[in-house]
Amino acid sequence: MNDKKFSHEVLTRELLSAIRAQRHEFLNHLQVIMGLVQLGKKEEAVAYIKEISAALMESGRAAHLPWPELAAAMVLGEKKIKESGGRYQFGLKCDIENFPIGPPEAAEVVGEVYDVICGSFKKCQLDGGGLNVEVIEEKGAPAVRFALQQPPGRSLDKIEFLSHPVMEKARHKLEKIEMEEAGDYLIITFYLPRESDKK
Repeated sequence: MNDKKFSHEVLTRELLSAIRAQRHEFLNHLQVIMGLVQLGKKEEAVAYIKEISAALMESGRAAHLPWPELAAAMVLGEKKIKESGGRYQFGLKCDIENFPIGPPEAAEVVGEVYDVICGSFKKCQLDGGGLNVEVIEEKGAPAVRFALQQPPGRSLDKIEFLSHPVMEKARHKLEKIEMEEAGDYLIITFYLPRESDKK
């Protein structure tokens, strides 16, 4: 079995697992709503519905990206972060209709970055932190911005993070990487290549 075929099979299994997890999460939300209604707490039920609806709509927007491999990486990344115990928030700060499409291997690197961040959550016990992810576009260049919130006294080892083999791979496969700190957030932006850039 060649690597490309294996990669597609692994991706398919992971996506099916993500769909099952989302279904389970959705059923849990329905049970909470049913419980609130049965207790006569209509205002709380409405507020809960509004809250989860907004979250589901925002995270679900990732699936509408015209770059399928990147969309898959975003969907699976959310599942991985939540499983690692981190809080997660996703946002699209770009024009979906005209979002540029890049090579599959670039999106694959983004998926691997999620794995590294999940490992950081577990290793550093960043249980009080969270991750904000934004897909953006600056001057026609697509990018993914990770904002990792670090609880006081438990910051991420930046040297170890930057020297990780996945980061080395990202430096070769992607256009550029920028890192900055803003308060208790470590912000890392990965600028992605477009198919037109590779021709």
